[in-house]
Amino acid sequence: MTLVSVLIPVYNGDTFLAAALESALRQTHHDLEILVGDDCSTDTSRELAEAYAARDPRIRVLPALERNLGAPRNQIRLHQAARGGFIKPLLQDDLLAPRCVQTLLAGLRADETAALATSKRGLIDASGQRLPDQPWTAALTDGDVHADGIELGDAMLRSNANLVGEVTTVLYRAGLVPPEELWTLDGHEYRGNGDIVLWLKLLAGRHAFYTPNELSFFRQHPGQASHRPDIIIGGSIEWARMTVAARGFGYLSDPAAELAAHTQAAATAERAFQLAAGHPEFLPQLSDALGPLLARVELLSSAPPVIAETLAG
Repeated sequence: MTLVSVLIPVYNGDTFLAAALESALRQTHHDLEILVGDDCSTDTSRELAEAYAARDPRIRVLPALERNLGAPRNQIRLHQAARGGFIKPLLQDDLLAPRCVQTLLAGLRADETAALATSKRGLIDASGQRLPDQPWTAALTDGDVHADGIELGDAMLRSNANLVGEVTTVLYRAGLVPPEELWTLDGHEYRGNGDIVLWLKLLAGRHAFYTPNELSFFRQHPGQASHRPDIIIGGSIEWARMTVAARGFGYLSDPAAELAAHTQAAATAERAFQLAAGHPEFLPQLSDALGPLLARVELLSSAPPVIAETLAG
Protein backbone atom coordinates (compact mmCIF):
# COMPACT_ATOMS: atom_id res chain seq x y z
CA MET A 1 0.00 0.00 0.00
CA THR A 2 1.01 3.64 -0.45
CA LEU A 3 0.69 6.12 2.41
CA VAL A 4 -1.30 9.21 1.49
CA SER A 5 -1.42 12.21 3.81
CA VAL A 6 -4.85 13.86 4.02
CA LEU A 7 -4.28 17.38 5.32
CA ILE A 8 -7.18 19.26 6.95
CA PRO A 9 -6.48 22.86 8.00
CA VAL A 10 -9.08 24.05 10.48
CA TYR A 11 -10.20 27.37 11.90
CA ASN A 12 -13.61 27.61 13.57
CA GLY A 13 -14.88 24.80 11.39
CA ASP A 14 -16.99 22.71 13.74
CA THR A 15 -20.12 23.19 11.59
CA PHE A 16 -18.75 21.06 8.74
CA LEU A 17 -15.62 19.37 10.13
CA ALA A 18 -17.30 16.11 11.15
CA ALA A 19 -18.65 15.60 7.63
CA ALA A 20 -15.20 16.29 6.15
CA LEU A 21 -13.55 13.80 8.52
CA GLU A 22 -16.19 11.16 7.79
CA SER A 23 -15.57 11.55 4.05
CA ALA A 24 -11.84 11.00 4.64
CA LEU A 25 -12.47 7.92 6.77
CA ARG A 26 -14.75 6.42 4.10
CA GLN A 27 -11.98 6.33 1.48
CA THR A 28 -11.57 3.00 -0.31
CA HIS A 29 -7.79 3.56 -0.14
CA HIS A 30 -7.13 2.75 3.51
CA ASP A 31 -3.41 3.52 3.83
CA LEU A 32 -3.97 7.07 5.05
CA GLU A 33 -2.79 9.44 7.70
CA ILE A 34 -5.33 12.18 8.35
CA LEU A 35 -3.70 15.26 9.84
CA VAL A 36 -5.78 18.03 11.42
CA GLY A 37 -4.13 21.40 11.98
CA ASP A 38 -6.29 23.58 14.23
CA ASP A 39 -5.35 27.26 13.98
CA CYS A 40 -6.45 28.44 17.45
CA SER A 41 -10.17 27.93 16.84
CA THR A 42 -12.53 29.53 19.34
CA ASP A 43 -15.29 26.98 18.71
CA THR A 44 -15.27 23.21 19.39
CA SER A 45 -13.21 22.26 16.30
CA ARG A 46 -10.23 20.98 18.26
CA GLU A 47 -12.32 18.93 20.68
CA LEU A 48 -14.24 17.43 17.77
CA ALA A 49 -11.04 16.46 15.93
CA GLU A 50 -9.52 14.96 19.08
CA ALA A 51 -12.66 12.88 19.63
CA TYR A 52 -12.32 11.46 16.12
CA ALA A 53 -8.60 10.82 16.67
CA ALA A 54 -9.42 8.80 19.78
CA ARG A 55 -11.61 6.54 17.62
CA ASP A 56 -9.31 6.03 14.61
CA PRO A 57 -5.49 5.90 14.87
CA ARG A 58 -5.11 7.22 11.33
CA ILE A 59 -6.22 10.66 12.55
CA ARG A 60 -3.55 12.84 14.14
CA VAL A 61 -4.28 16.29 15.55
CA LEU A 62 -1.23 18.54 15.46
CA PRO A 63 -0.09 20.17 18.73
CA ALA A 64 -2.01 23.22 19.86
CA LEU A 65 -0.67 26.60 18.79
CA GLU A 66 -0.04 29.58 21.02
CA ARG A 67 -1.24 32.02 18.35
CA ASN A 68 -3.15 32.01 15.10
CA LEU A 69 -0.90 31.42 12.07
CA GLY A 70 -3.33 32.25 9.28
CA ALA A 71 -4.42 29.86 6.55
CA PRO A 72 -1.24 29.77 4.40
CA ARG A 73 1.11 29.07 7.31
CA ASN A 74 -1.25 26.57 8.89
CA GLN A 75 -1.15 24.58 5.66
CA ILE A 76 2.64 24.86 5.58
CA ARG A 77 2.69 23.34 9.07
CA LEU A 78 0.56 20.43 7.90
CA HIS A 79 2.84 19.76 4.92
CA GLN A 80 5.88 19.77 7.21
CA ALA A 81 4.23 17.18 9.46
CA ALA A 82 3.08 14.90 6.61
CA ARG A 83 4.77 11.49 6.29
CA GLY A 84 3.11 10.22 3.11
CA GLY A 85 4.56 10.19 -0.37
CA PHE A 86 1.40 11.83 -1.68
CA ILE A 87 -0.58 14.80 -0.37
CA LYS A 88 -4.38 15.06 -0.39
CA PRO A 89 -5.65 18.38 0.99
CA LEU A 90 -9.19 18.52 2.34
CA LEU A 91 -10.65 21.85 3.40
CA GLN A 92 -12.85 21.78 6.51
CA ASP A 93 -15.99 22.70 4.52
CA ASP A 94 -15.58 20.16 1.73
CA LEU A 95 -16.16 16.47 1.07
CA LEU A 96 -14.40 13.64 -0.76
CA ALA A 97 -16.20 10.90 -2.68
CA PRO A 98 -15.29 7.43 -1.33
CA ARG A 99 -13.08 6.50 -4.33
CA CYS A 100 -11.38 9.91 -4.56
CA VAL A 101 -7.94 8.98 -3.23
CA GLN A 102 -7.90 5.55 -4.90
CA THR A 103 -8.80 6.95 -8.33
CA LEU A 104 -6.46 9.94 -8.24
CA LEU A 105 -3.57 7.90 -6.87
CA ALA A 106 -3.95 5.29 -9.62
CA GLY A 107 -3.96 8.00 -12.29
CA LEU A 108 -0.90 9.67 -10.81
CA ARG A 109 1.10 6.47 -10.43
CA ALA A 110 0.33 5.46 -14.03
CA ASP A 111 2.56 8.31 -15.27
CA GLU A 112 5.83 8.91 -13.43
CA THR A 113 6.04 12.36 -15.01
CA ALA A 114 2.69 13.39 -13.52
CA ALA A 115 2.93 15.72 -10.54
CA LEU A 116 -0.74 16.05 -9.68
CA ALA A 117 -4.08 14.36 -10.26
CA THR A 118 -7.43 16.10 -10.28
CA SER A 119 -11.03 15.57 -11.29
CA LYS A 120 -14.34 17.22 -11.90
CA ARG A 121 -15.72 18.65 -8.67
CA GLY A 122 -19.30 19.21 -7.62
CA LEU A 123 -20.81 22.15 -5.78
CA ILE A 124 -22.87 21.72 -2.61
CA ASP A 125 -24.61 24.18 -0.31
CA ALA A 126 -24.39 24.53 3.47
CA SER A 127 -26.78 21.62 3.97
CA GLY A 128 -24.88 19.36 1.58
CA GLN A 129 -27.41 19.61 -1.24
CA ARG A 130 -26.00 19.47 -4.76
CA LEU A 131 -25.88 22.80 -6.58
CA PRO A 132 -25.89 23.25 -10.38
CA ASP A 133 -22.54 23.17 -12.12
CA GLN A 134 -20.89 26.45 -13.01
CA PRO A 135 -18.69 26.99 -16.08
CA TRP A 136 -15.59 26.58 -13.91
CA THR A 137 -16.78 23.20 -12.53
CA ALA A 138 -17.80 21.64 -15.85
CA ALA A 139 -15.93 18.53 -16.95
CA LEU A 140 -12.83 19.36 -18.99
CA THR A 141 -12.83 16.09 -20.97
CA ASP A 142 -15.07 13.14 -21.74
CA GLY A 143 -12.61 10.57 -20.40
CA ASP A 144 -9.49 10.12 -18.28
CA VAL A 145 -6.42 11.89 -19.69
CA HIS A 146 -2.80 12.65 -18.87
CA ALA A 147 -2.26 16.26 -19.90
CA ASP A 148 0.85 18.33 -20.56
CA GLY A 149 1.42 20.61 -17.59
CA ILE A 150 2.51 23.67 -19.58
CA GLU A 151 -0.55 23.45 -21.81
CA LEU A 152 -2.84 23.17 -18.80
CA GLY A 153 -1.10 26.07 -17.06
CA ASP A 154 -1.36 28.22 -20.18
CA ALA A 155 -5.10 27.50 -20.35
CA MET A 156 -5.55 28.63 -16.74
CA LEU A 157 -3.57 31.82 -17.34
CA ARG A 158 -5.43 32.68 -20.54
CA SER A 159 -8.81 32.26 -18.84
CA ASN A 160 -7.94 33.49 -15.33
CA ALA A 161 -9.73 30.36 -14.12
CA ASN A 162 -8.66 27.59 -11.78
CA LEU A 163 -9.16 24.69 -14.18
CA VAL A 164 -7.22 22.29 -11.92
CA GLY A 165 -9.56 22.96 -9.00
CA GLU A 166 -9.48 24.01 -5.39
CA VAL A 167 -7.04 22.16 -3.12
CA THR A 168 -9.69 19.63 -2.00
CA THR A 169 -9.93 18.46 -5.61
CA VAL A 170 -6.26 17.60 -6.09
CA LEU A 171 -3.78 14.91 -5.02
CA TYR A 172 -0.07 15.56 -5.64
CA ARG A 173 3.35 14.10 -5.06
CA ALA A 174 5.01 15.19 -1.82
CA GLY A 175 8.36 16.96 -1.86
CA LEU A 176 8.25 18.61 -5.29
CA VAL A 177 7.77 22.07 -3.76
CA PRO A 178 9.28 22.95 -0.35
CA PRO A 179 6.49 23.63 2.18
CA GLU A 180 7.74 27.18 2.79
CA GLU A 181 7.36 27.96 -0.94
CA LEU A 182 3.90 26.48 -1.54
CA TRP A 183 2.00 29.75 -1.77
CA THR A 184 4.73 32.28 -2.65
CA LEU A 185 5.88 33.68 -5.98
CA ASP A 186 8.49 36.39 -6.53
CA GLY A 187 8.46 37.26 -2.84
CA HIS A 188 4.68 37.64 -2.58
CA GLU A 189 2.48 35.36 -0.47
CA TYR A 190 -0.69 34.50 -2.39
CA ARG A 191 -3.82 34.24 -0.27
CA GLY A 192 -6.65 34.21 -2.82
CA ASN A 193 -4.87 32.21 -5.55
CA GLY A 194 -2.22 30.33 -3.61
CA ASP A 195 -3.55 27.05 -4.95
CA ILE A 196 -3.00 28.19 -8.55
CA VAL A 197 0.57 29.24 -7.70
CA LEU A 198 1.16 25.72 -6.39
CA TRP A 199 -0.40 24.14 -9.49
CA LEU A 200 1.85 26.21 -11.77
CA LYS A 201 4.93 25.16 -9.81
CA LEU A 202 3.93 21.48 -9.86
CA LEU A 203 2.93 21.42 -13.53
CA ALA A 204 6.00 23.13 -14.99
CA GLY A 205 7.80 20.50 -17.08
CA ARG A 206 5.51 17.72 -15.83
CA HIS A 207 2.12 16.13 -16.54
CA ALA A 208 -1.27 16.06 -14.82
CA PHE A 209 -3.91 13.34 -14.60
CA TYR A 210 -7.54 14.37 -15.00
CA THR A 211 -10.76 12.37 -14.74
CA PRO A 212 -14.28 13.68 -15.43
CA ASN A 213 -15.59 11.53 -12.58
CA GLU A 214 -16.86 13.73 -9.74
CA LEU A 215 -14.56 12.93 -6.82
CA SER A 216 -14.87 15.93 -4.50
CA PHE A 217 -17.45 18.47 -3.42
CA PHE A 218 -16.76 22.15 -2.88
CA ARG A 219 -19.14 23.66 -0.35
CA GLN A 220 -20.46 27.17 -0.93
CA HIS A 221 -21.81 29.09 2.06
CA PRO A 222 -21.92 32.72 3.26
CA GLY A 223 -19.16 32.29 5.84
CA GLN A 224 -16.42 31.56 3.30
CA ALA A 225 -13.45 33.92 3.14
CA SER A 226 -13.72 33.93 -0.66
CA HIS A 227 -16.76 36.24 -0.36
CA ARG A 228 -14.77 38.99 1.39
CA PRO A 229 -13.94 42.09 -0.70
CA ASP A 230 -10.30 42.01 0.38
CA ILE A 231 -9.93 38.45 -0.93
CA ILE A 232 -11.67 39.30 -4.22
CA ILE A 233 -9.55 42.41 -4.79
CA GLY A 234 -6.40 40.67 -3.62
CA GLY A 235 -7.11 37.82 -6.02
CA SER A 236 -7.16 40.26 -8.94
CA ILE A 237 -3.83 41.69 -7.82
CA GLU A 238 -2.48 38.14 -7.68
CA TRP A 239 -3.65 37.28 -11.22
CA ALA A 240 -1.79 40.34 -12.54
CA ARG A 241 1.42 39.41 -10.74
CA MET A 242 1.12 35.71 -11.53
CA THR A 243 0.62 36.27 -15.25
CA VAL A 244 3.83 38.29 -15.47
CA ALA A 245 5.82 35.82 -13.32
CA ALA A 246 4.58 32.70 -15.15
CA ARG A 247 7.06 33.05 -18.00
CA GLY A 248 9.82 32.25 -15.52
CA PHE A 249 8.37 28.73 -15.23
CA GLY A 250 8.08 28.19 -18.97
CA TYR A 251 4.46 29.28 -19.41
CA LEU A 252 3.08 31.63 -22.09
CA SER A 253 6.02 31.13 -24.45
CA ASP A 254 3.70 31.81 -27.39
CA PRO A 255 3.23 35.61 -27.79
CA ALA A 256 -0.44 35.21 -28.69
CA ALA A 257 -1.07 33.18 -25.52
CA GLU A 258 0.82 35.72 -23.45
CA LEU A 259 -1.18 38.60 -24.90
CA ALA A 260 -4.44 36.75 -24.24
CA ALA A 261 -3.45 36.04 -20.64
CA HIS A 262 -2.36 39.62 -19.96
CA THR A 263 -5.51 41.02 -21.54
CA GLN A 264 -7.69 38.73 -19.40
CA ALA A 265 -5.79 39.68 -16.24
CA ALA A 266 -6.28 43.37 -17.08
CA ALA A 267 -10.02 42.79 -17.50
CA THR A 268 -10.11 41.01 -14.14
CA ALA A 269 -8.29 43.95 -12.59
CA GLU A 270 -10.77 46.43 -14.08
CA ARG A 271 -13.57 44.74 -12.14
CA ALA A 272 -11.40 44.88 -9.02
CA PHE A 273 -10.89 48.63 -9.49
CA GLN A 274 -14.64 49.10 -9.46
CA LEU A 275 -14.94 47.11 -6.23
CA ALA A 276 -11.95 48.95 -4.74
CA ALA A 277 -13.85 52.22 -4.91
CA GLY A 278 -15.11 51.30 -1.46
CA HIS A 279 -11.70 50.01 -0.36
CA PRO A 280 -9.16 52.65 -1.47
CA GLU A 281 -6.40 51.03 0.58
CA PHE A 282 -6.05 48.45 -2.21
CA LEU A 283 -5.58 50.95 -5.05
CA PRO A 284 -1.78 51.31 -4.66
CA GLN A 285 -1.34 47.52 -4.78
CA LEU A 286 -3.57 47.25 -7.84
CA SER A 287 -1.59 49.95 -9.61
CA ASP A 288 1.76 48.39 -8.70
CA ALA A 289 0.65 44.97 -9.95
CA LEU A 290 -0.85 46.28 -13.18
CA GLY A 291 2.10 48.41 -14.24
CA PRO A 292 4.37 45.50 -15.27
CA LEU A 293 1.39 43.60 -16.69
CA LEU A 294 0.35 46.36 -19.07
CA ALA A 295 3.89 47.41 -19.91
CA ARG A 296 4.73 43.84 -20.92
CA VAL A 297 2.38 43.97 -23.90
CA GLU A 298 2.12 47.73 -24.33
CA LEU A 299 -1.51 47.77 -23.34
CA LEU A 300 -1.47 51.03 -21.43
CA SER A 301 -2.72 53.12 -24.34
CA SER A 302 -5.72 50.84 -24.86
CA ALA A 303 -6.39 49.90 -21.25
CA PRO A 304 -9.86 50.51 -19.82
CA PRO A 305 -10.12 54.15 -18.66
CA VAL A 306 -10.46 53.30 -14.98
CA ILE A 307 -7.07 51.52 -15.08
CA ALA A 308 -5.28 54.09 -17.26
CA GLU A 309 -6.44 56.98 -15.10
CA THR A 310 -5.27 55.30 -11.89
CA LEU A 311 -1.88 54.41 -13.34
CA ALA A 312 -1.44 57.91 -14.71
CA GLY A 313 -2.34 59.41 -11.33
